[in-house]
Amino acid sequence: MSRHFLLLFCYMIVAPFVHTIHAGTHAASQNGYQKSNRTVSNDQLELSKVLDRLNEEHRMSFAYETAVIADIYIDSEFWTWLDENRTPGTILKRLNKVLTATNLVVKKLGDTYLIKQKLDNRTGKLEKKAKTLPALRPSNVTAVKNSGLSSASRENGDRGSMPLMNTQQNVARAISGQVTDEKGEGLPGVTIRVKDSEVGTITDFDGSYTLEIPDEATTLIFSFIGFVTIEEQINNRTRIDVSLEPDVAELQEVVVIGYGSQKKSDLTGAVTSVDSKSFHQVPKASLGQGLSGLAPGVLVSQGSSAPGGEVNIVIRGGNSLSNSNAPLYVIDGVPITSDPAPGGGNAFGNASREGAISDPLASINPNDIESIQILKDASATAIYGSRGANGVILITTKSGKTGAPKVSYNAYYGVQNVAKKLDLLNAQEFAELANDYAVNRNEASLPYDGVTLPRPEDLDTDTDWQDLVFRSAPIQDHQLSVAGGTDNLKYYLSASYFDQVGTVIGSDFSRGTMRANMELSPSEKLTIGTQFTLSRSQGNIGQTGGSRFSGTRTSGIILETFFMSPTLPVKRENGTYSISREDLPFPFLQSGNPVADGTEIDDIQRTNRLLGNLYANYEILPGLSFKTSLATNIQDVKRNVYQPSTTFIARNTNGFALQSWSNNFTWVNENILTFNRKIGRAHHLNIVGAFTLQEDINESARVQGNQFVNDVVRSYSLGDAANPISDRTFRSKRSLASYLGRINYNLLDRYLFTISARADGSSVFGANNKWGFFPSAAVAWKIHEEPFMQSAAFIDNFKARVSYGAVGNSISPYQSISRLTTQFRSYTFGDVVNIGFAPDNIGNPDLKWETTNILDIGLDLGFFNYRLKLTADYYNKQTKDLLLFVPIPGSNGFGSALRNAGSIENKGLELSLDLVALQTEDLRWSIRTLWSANRNKVLSLSTGDEFFARSIGYGIPGSLIREGEPVGKFYLIEYDGIIHDQAELDRAPIAFGRNHQLGDQKFVDQNGDGVVDNLDRTYVGDPNPDYIYSLINNFSYKNIDLSVILNGSQGNDVLFVGDQYLGSVNRAANKLAKVKDRWTPDNPNTDIPRAGEVHENQVSSRIIYDGSFLRISNVTLGYNLPVNRIFSNARIYISGQNLHVFTKYPGYDPEVNTRVQDAFGAGGGNGAAVTLNQGVDKFGYPASRTFLLGINATFK
Repeated sequence: MSRHFLLLFCYMIVAPFVHTIHAGTHAASQNGYQKSNRTVSNDQLELSKVLDRLNEEHRMSFAYETAVIADIYIDSEFWTWLDENRTPGTILKRLNKVLTATNLVVKKLGDTYLIKQKLDNRTGKLEKKAKTLPALRPSNVTAVKNSGLSSASRENGDRGSMPLMNTQQNVARAISGQVTDEKGEGLPGVTIRVKDSEVGTITDFDGSYTLEIPDEATTLIFSFIGFVTIEEQINNRTRIDVSLEPDVAELQEVVVIGYGSQKKSDLTGAVTSVDSKSFHQVPKASLGQGLSGLAPGVLVSQGSSAPGGEVNIVIRGGNSLSNSNAPLYVIDGVPITSDPAPGGGNAFGNASREGAISDPLASINPNDIESIQILKDASATAIYGSRGANGVILITTKSGKTGAPKVSYNAYYGVQNVAKKLDLLNAQEFAELANDYAVNRNEASLPYDGVTLPRPEDLDTDTDWQDLVFRSAPIQDHQLSVAGGTDNLKYYLSASYFDQVGTVIGSDFSRGTMRANMELSPSEKLTIGTQFTLSRSQGNIGQTGGSRFSGTRTSGIILETFFMSPTLPVKRENGTYSISREDLPFPFLQSGNPVADGTEIDDIQRTNRLLGNLYANYEILPGLSFKTSLATNIQDVKRNVYQPSTTFIARNTNGFALQSWSNNFTWVNENILTFNRKIGRAHHLNIVGAFTLQEDINESARVQGNQFVNDVVRSYSLGDAANPISDRTFRSKRSLASYLGRINYNLLDRYLFTISARADGSSVFGANNKWGFFPSAAVAWKIHEEPFMQSAAFIDNFKARVSYGAVGNSISPYQSISRLTTQFRSYTFGDVVNIGFAPDNIGNPDLKWETTNILDIGLDLGFFNYRLKLTADYYNKQTKDLLLFVPIPGSNGFGSALRNAGSIENKGLELSLDLVALQTEDLRWSIRTLWSANRNKVLSLSTGDEFFARSIGYGIPGSLIREGEPVGKFYLIEYDGIIHDQAELDRAPIAFGRNHQLGDQKFVDQNGDGVVDNLDRTYVGDPNPDYIYSLINNFSYKNIDLSVILNGSQGNDVLFVGDQYLGSVNRAANKLAKVKDRWTPDNPNTDIPRAGEVHENQVSSRIIYDGSFLRISNVTLGYNLPVNRIFSNARIYISGQNLHVFTKYPGYDPEVNTRVQDAFGAGGGNGAAVTLNQGVDKFGYPASRTFLLGINATFK
């Protein structure tokens, strides 16, 4: 920097200036000052405490040298004045007024208030403090200085350098010198102190100083805010000149990265820090939900909107066709994986059931979170090796800070309602459709003819099943924390309780957590700490969507809502529940009664989790430290299901019960050696080397049965089942040993280099590939630090980044070995049926991880004192060695075997723009815009053959995976409208062997052979969005704050399974109201087919819709209450979530997903299924609109 910029920098930071004024009590000060030490009266307050209060109550962050405000007191009138609800702008003016007598001034720079010494307007030098303090008027609030210095010290106050402190120690000699910066220019206001003493001084305007030291002094300490503190041995020297190096880490944000931390300005990789203010300002049920819309390139979708339902997070597109695409979560150093399904693996035949409480972050209290970093590229994630391909989310919880205990209470209470109900036919409209259907199908009589059933106009029952299934539901959250500490011990303790009743009957979720984070420093070199959280959650899964398991399969509650006729009551006259298939005289889709299933069935899941970390850090030498930690994640899950005999699904089995248990135990040991050193003026080196061990053990079991005497004891009487159906136990274990290292080299604070690598040895890899190696390299250039850029004063940051490296996606246990199975392998010997064993697969000793190579090119810009910030990243990810089942000769006894074959590509662009649009003393408006686009393509498959993912269900095939195409595209018959007239009828090709009639659907003959069949299927829609975006607005005016968050998606298609049933014009289920506009001879120009048309069940692109949307996801209005005797800070707020969605999509919500296990799964679970069959609305749990009233308070 030029001297001009250096001086500006010096003015911005604190230039401490010790005053040799001795003031008496407030009354005595009116007549001058005392020469002896002053006793402070009870009506005066230390300036440091005033600043602490301003920080807590008014969010005013102050920067200053500690010595500059030492022994300065402010009259209590100022304290009382603060109680009158002042704004920061007004406080700044008054604070400068009361500090006039001290020659200090407070300047606002961005979000920070800097306290520094005034400069003489004539000389440009630091003003000398007067020996006497002007008389104080009782009517004015004023600050006074209580230095307590001896007479000798006051005499030294007239010298060029002023004494900071002194004692009665023997003075041996004087030392003088000069303190300069890295460019040799003098630094004013540097604190110089004799080590282990209170003797010290500060430098004058050109960095010169003189200090009288006692005979026993051996070391001088030089410290200045914004610079690295150094120690100098005195020896026999009488002059000591030193040069201080800038310590930008004190002035810039430091972010957590893998196995360490780093200045944000020195990052070479793509790391997104989630804005803490935006994260905590918006109430949220879970940590995963709180990430939505806060980071570019991060797609957050609600796998299930049920209470406690999983949130799906995909970073920069899915990399795998059969493995998980979920990121690695690391909480305080403990890796977190998705919650295992109780019973192990595909428990109940339906581990991926919609509505399951399986969010790996559901047990974490969001209020405990201090910071969240999302690692995206290889430079940032390669240090996590075989688990880093899908990105890494680092979560750091809060810790205590030095100071008195601070007790905080945060709570909210609200009401939820289903955001949208579908417009369905009422009873009369449904009856008219049923009759119309009978006429078009040439049936002998009408069902609603006044004989079999009442005529449509005579019906006295009109049941709105949505009104019976959906409800207004409360939600509440309470969080209490206390934090504080001393220099040797810091602590953060918290407890929370969250309770959410579902908007669908039969669903709820509650969570209780306790956290204890403590850090002990028994010496200057040793730090010992613990981070523990204990949680218990319980939820009624409420089997609300998709299919569920009970020996037979039936639809979920949401689907049952549509499969019940509005002409039927909830219960029959005999008190049993109505069933459409049994109570109507025409074929109806088989399903249970949603009210019965929602109120009678128990499906309770309880989860206990202990997440803990014990660590110790020892400074071996200056700049060299060693940290060791032992972390554990213990989780116990229990599920109890009971379906009573009063329900459709279990009435023929006299009840059905299931109990399952799952226990997961993970331990992680990390040993990290860190070297961090500035070498000369040009070089900064940070080296990390580590060895880690991890082991995961999962055990589970299940039992189930039916035929119970009664429904009273429910699942707890499982031992009384007359027909035990099956039982199962499961155990898996995996181990991981890793060596890792990273080198960060900073040259001239302009050229940044990073090299990292990790070697993973895993028990799950094949025998011939037990170790994997994952390297990466990155460079960055701080262009704004170049001399030729110094004239562009408006540019605060201009950094270019490039990185490249390899990361992995590990496989599940036991995939590489040949396994035996007992399933369906029984045999008879004599009259006894015995359990047999048979091969289950063909082993592959060469099986290994999937490898993703990532190229990232980034640009970080900051302008106008960072009022405008822009981050842009282009990335290209190519994943090879995909896990796929490759066809093999049938002579092996199997049709396929798991191999590493195939590749896939994701490439895209991310943009993040931050703008402080308006800022005055009272008003501030900031805008954050996030935008990202990802393009996905299959590069190669194992044999070049395409394949279908597992069927979505309901007669709908899964997506077709083909080289050169994106993953997940819908492959169906293309819908071509309906036949309106005879000319169209004559031209329409025969479809699926059926002759057309007027009003029937028609389809496109893709191959031109004159008929439409499955050979004419083609790609008809793409669930992958063109881009996703979010817009975050934060407003504040005096004590009022307003947050508005919008997020959206553009160009994605949604397959609406519901329209296959609700939009087809038949009487097998209730219908969407749009079918009232169906084709008839009198209504020939409609796009809705006639009732009873021949292709009513044909799946085609008719059910694919544009899923683009813009959501008003959150609006929060807050007010900071005036300070009172109870609270040092109190804010009340109202919040609305999911207020409105602008979309053309006709279903409940366009932001949907399915959780169908894919056909080629290698044990990857739900992550792969989401990738292969995404964008499918499969009667999922509807999203809710929520209104909350809350409070954030800190006690005095």
